Amino acid sequence: MTNKEVYKKVSEKVIALLAEADSIMMNSSSEFDPHTQNGIEYEYFIQKEMFHGAIRSALIANTKVESYGDSVSYMPLEID
Repeated sequence: MTNKEVYKKVSEKVIALLAEADSIMMNSSSEFDPHTQNGIEYEYFIQKEMFHGAIRSALIANTKVESYGDSVSYMPLEID
């Protein structure tokens, strides 16, 4: 296999995991209370937001994003 073929194969798997993680974090948003008065509880909310941001950033920075109406598709970057 060429480096391009291996990269595509491996990155497709990683992209799928990142997309799943993004979805999990997005769907968990309603379970968090951003209006809590407890400082520790609020830190957990902030940590969730930062964690989600890191996942989303990795996903967007390393993929080609294609939008089809309500759905989004992430594809490995092409260098050539």
